[in-house]
Amino acid sequence: MFAGTGDAGVQKSTNGGAAWNPANSGITDTSIRSLALSPGLAADDTAFAGGATRGVFKSTSRGSSWALWTTGITNVNAVALAASPSYASDRTLFAGIRELGIYKSTDGGGSWALSSTGVTNTWIYDLAVSPNYASDQTVFAATYGGGAFKSTDRGASWSPINAGMSENTLESLGVSPNFGSDHTLFAGTFGGEVYKSTDAGANWTLSHTGPASCQVETLALSPNYASDHTLFAGTYSAGVYRSTNGGTSWSTVNAGLTSMEVDALAISPAFASDHTLYAASMNAGVFKSTDGGGSWSAANAGLSYAWARSLALSPDYASNGTLYMGNSPVFVSTNRAGSWAELGTAPWRRYAVALIAVPGSPRSLFVGTDGQGIWKYNLP
Repeated sequence: MFAGTGDAGVQKSTNGGAAWNPANSGITDTSIRSLALSPGLAADDTAFAGGATRGVFKSTSRGSSWALWTTGITNVNAVALAASPSYASDRTLFAGIRELGIYKSTDGGGSWALSSTGVTNTWIYDLAVSPNYASDQTVFAATYGGGAFKSTDRGASWSPINAGMSENTLESLGVSPNFGSDHTLFAGTFGGEVYKSTDAGANWTLSHTGPASCQVETLALSPNYASDHTLFAGTYSAGVYRSTNGGTSWSTVNAGLTSMEVDALAISPAFASDHTLYAASMNAGVFKSTDGGGSWSAANAGLSYAWARSLALSPDYASNGTLYMGNSPVFVSTNRAGSWAELGTAPWRRYAVALIAVPGSPRSLFVGTDGQGIWKYNLP
């Protein structure tokens, strides 16, 4: 058996707890917050240990030796994740690590390297990749206190892009699906404002001013934004706002919501025909709308508790109706939120604050936590 300690790392007993010995070879953080054993321990000898500051360590020798599993990441508050639209071929991911900056992986999360040159504020809150990343190499970052940053060389270097903004505490970003032609993106602030740029971030104009305490937690644009000009803003205390004219005007769309804290939004790729979107609330779980946000219904069947922190649609959502919800474990629904089941036993004990599902073989789900690094599921 194993025990995690606050100052002596991992301890191991092979006699039912009568005696204990250190099992810390390879562990560089001896303040262990969590432990998890593989369900197939008898065959694969695998165990995981979560440290307070250095991330997650993995052993394939029953604790005889360990290696850092969140390779290249030295801080474990992974609050933002974004993937290249061509992930299936280029395997590129970006992660916002609070207080350390932006990390990049080009091998599907196998290893990570700091990619923050020019980012002068490392409190990263959101990341967004251009839909035309393969050709324009553009990535955006939202920071708390430093405004927005932009990279046009795949994250190798960054520059601030804040002209026209009077608020530099940003929490969310949204990029037009037609960014290559309309150059449009939005940024949400902690003060309840939404800014809009139509020149790829060179200049911004105020699009919306909400209640001072509402915090724009998440932004989501319709897949058909070029024609329907629709986008949504999820806020900390004022529910969901909707604009159908590209951000010129906004209105609340909260009918049926039992909590005004909306932490994440996800829009169906077939929104033009099914009018479906989902909202996650830490206070009330998952909500679903099938009329473009006009009304909402709770969609929490199968959840052990109605908390939801993050959402992600499967790359195959249009055909199989699969989506994922993160809190501490991750839950999966294969019937468009009709019911949920836990996606395996989570080896972490902190909130899953960021989710992203990517195509490929195998398909993968990446989970960013607010204290235990980045985790990867290989999906069926």
